[in-house]
Amino acid sequence: PILSNLLICQSVEYSLKHGVFLESATTFAYYAIIKTRNGEYLNGKRLADVAKAIIKHYQNAKDAMDLSPALRAEYYLYGFVDIWFTSFRELAPKLLNCHEAAMKLGCVDDAISCLIEGWTYMLYGGDNLSIVSQSSLSCFRKIAKHSQFFAKWAVIDHVLLMDLTGKPVDIFSELEGSIHSLDDVQAKDKTDSDYDHVFTCHLQVTNLMRSFWRGDYAAAEEHFRNALSNPSLKLDFKTFIFHCFFGGLTSFCLYRTLGGCERLNSGAEMLFKIEKLAKNSETTFGNKWLLLKAEHAASVHGKCDHVEQYYNESIKAAQNHGNIHEMALAYELLGNYYASWECGEESSNCFKRAFVYYTQWGATKVAERIRDDHNLDMASIANVELQARDSKHLRSW
Repeated sequence: PILSNLLICQSVEYSLKHGVFLESATTFAYYAIIKTRNGEYLNGKRLADVAKAIIKHYQNAKDAMDLSPALRAEYYLYGFVDIWFTSFRELAPKLLNCHEAAMKLGCVDDAISCLIEGWTYMLYGGDNLSIVSQSSLSCFRKIAKHSQFFAKWAVIDHVLLMDLTGKPVDIFSELEGSIHSLDDVQAKDKTDSDYDHVFTCHLQVTNLMRSFWRGDYAAAEEHFRNALSNPSLKLDFKTFIFHCFFGGLTSFCLYRTLGGCERLNSGAEMLFKIEKLAKNSETTFGNKWLLLKAEHAASVHGKCDHVEQYYNESIKAAQNHGNIHEMALAYELLGNYYASWECGEESSNCFKRAFVYYTQWGATKVAERIRDDHNLDMASIANVELQARDSKHLRSW
């Protein structure tokens, strides 16, 4: 990595001295990745803007030319730089458009990379899971046909989707060898000569999210700690973001039930990291920061008005930005907060809203857990659902 970074820096210097070409866009885009990886988000954004300006210039040029070098640059930009400034929902169609363009030009590796990231951003960004599920198997088959290496990465997110929806999809049959579960995938990775720490970290954080959505916070904490000790945690930006978010929530939830100052400190550390990211993009990180802030306040101050205010601000921010999945999550955690103070009616109302919004998102399995864990009455849920239809959303369901 050090040598490749030096080469990128030299390439940028060469472009600045001798002029830029379309190929220079990839160099500037990768240099932007280096800057954001080091926490220099504004410098990274400036470099990304330079790369986009180069691409736009050549796209508008009157002379016909090969634009395939722009695809790799756009993959870097949409997949690894804009993630800090733009919502997953906005980036997903851009990556999928790049996939289509790359396929037409015969740039298959770039096309498959864009397909994986674009599909994953649909999943993580709160798109309707019913729609995401419809493309799940065909998308995975396309990936597996091209590369079993890429398929090994993609299978992790497809399993997360199945956990959320409760709808099984036969994806493991598309993998070579006797692989029937994520445990088999991980076991094979450990026996490979080129053991991949980044892949393992992605698997650990996905298992953290899977455990959290199941309500198994003890298992979630174990996966959170395993990923925390992984030296490659910061190399996969999506993984880093959701490790901070779900790891922080897990730490606060367990602190309030089991205690332990290390949990409170760990949650506070994750809160601080998400707060820094929220300064770059309120759309992507604002409601996450407010929800972690609410959980921290609930852990430190107990029952008081400003704790409820933070939860409600997180709900409003998620609603305003169309993040229905995280609005459902905020209602669930607010319900847990009320339940811990034996506020029966308030907690029940929150759990009903969580059920409705999880269902609208398409996370049927998560909604069923909420219903069963809290003995929700379906008739009263129907009334909440009618009210929820009048709520403001930026997406059509």
